[in-house]
Amino acid sequence: MANAYLGAPNLFDFAAAIGAGSQIQSLPVQNLRDPRVVRPWRGAVGVTTTYLLADNGAAKELQATALLGTNLTANATFRVRVSASDQTGVAGDLYDSGTIAAGQVDPAYRAFVHSLPAPVSGRYVRLDITDTNLSYLEAGRWFFGPVFQPGINIQFGLLRNQNDPSKLTESLNGQVFVDRKDKRRSWRINFDFLTEQEALTGLAEIDRLVSITDDVLFVLDPDSTNLGRDSIWGLLSQQSGLTHSNQDTFQQSYTITERK
Repeated sequence: MANAYLGAPNLFDFAAAIGAGSQIQSLPVQNLRDPRVVRPWRGAVGVTTTYLLADNGAAKELQATALLGTNLTANATFRVRVSASDQTGVAGDLYDSGTIAAGQVDPAYRAFVHSLPAPVSGRYVRLDITDTNLSYLEAGRWFFGPVFQPGINIQFGLLRNQNDPSKLTESLNGQVFVDRKDKRRSWRINFDFLTEQEALTGLAEIDRLVSITDDVLFVLDPDSTNLGRDSIWGLLSQQSGLTHSNQDTFQQSYTITERK
């Protein structure tokens, strides 16, 4: 089990230019910048192999990428590339994952997550997607960016919860009527034994840049065989604030609420 990490900010949202190998007019690639995951980008019907491409405008550091709210199946394959100067991203001169075999997506969680072995600073980021089980490909959000991964893993006490805003109404004769609404996962995580550098240049920067208003990617175990289940994309809905707990260590807790 590798140490958990927080990915933020989402560089895709600030890219100078974005594109896709295929899209339909009513659901263009620009939808991937909409924080509402349910408002997707969709490729053309009959196109089962396509790509996403982003130009950062300049070299920027990234170490993880994720495709959220997908319709992809466990049959999907991927390829992640980062280039310094190739506008198509095909060169992959800074990073090339090669073909990532099927089995990456659990349809129950609708996410593809990929961690690079080390940070790279690149201008062009490309994600190739193939799923021949489908008649079209779609996704709600694309993330790529830097990560904060502490030297000491998160502490015991991780809380995984399901926020269910559904309403139950009981009639006079005892019948229960359900106003059903979508559930959202909510996780409580605890970072402890942080060094001063980790606290002030890591989590404090995430707090400054995204606070409670912008999405983050939390990956519990980058080595998981089900990264959709063991990752969450959402808002830092509650922050404890950095605590200088001992002379040389800091701690911070977050609640991350899934974005739909």
